[in-house]
Amino acid sequence: MANDILPSVVLSLPTVVPLNQIEAWEEVEKDAEAIANNGSKRRLNADVFPPPPSTNPSACNAVFRGLILDYEKNVERFPGRPNKITRCRRGGLIFLPGRTPNSTNLMIIQPIHCEGKSTIGNVKVDMNHYYVILNECDIEVKPGSKLVVLAMPHIE
Repeated sequence: MANDILPSVVLSLPTVVPLNQIEAWEEVEKDAEAIANNGSKRRLNADVFPPPPSTNPSACNAVFRGLILDYEKNVERFPGRPNKITRCRRGGLIFLPGRTPNSTNLMIIQPIHCEGKSTIGNVKVDMNHYYVILNECDIEVKPGSKLVVLAMPHIE
């Protein structure tokens, strides 16, 4: 029906941590690039790399803290979701060319390195935004491209 409004699959919000993004990439670049360059052992278009422990004063952890605070400021945009993030997983993901299904219905993704073209759902990814995934969708990375993100799935 023309008047029906479908809920957004992905919300794109202005990034709250632009300087920490660059520093976060510098912290994890070696591990992420090693994963990207190890194509013969890779089974999927995406892989996980560990961020620094959450107790370390690192740029990655500053990004996570900024995302948590901004989520709480914008919580009215996420009806039916937790008002505060009390627990979640924190990790790094690298997406390589291809389509990767995302089966979670609440995850926050902050790009820290983006080469070429990528989409989350039907939303184009850039370095000026972070993305709140509200329903299952695909993350697609075009040939010759790469997307490295800090991710917060399993939000409670």
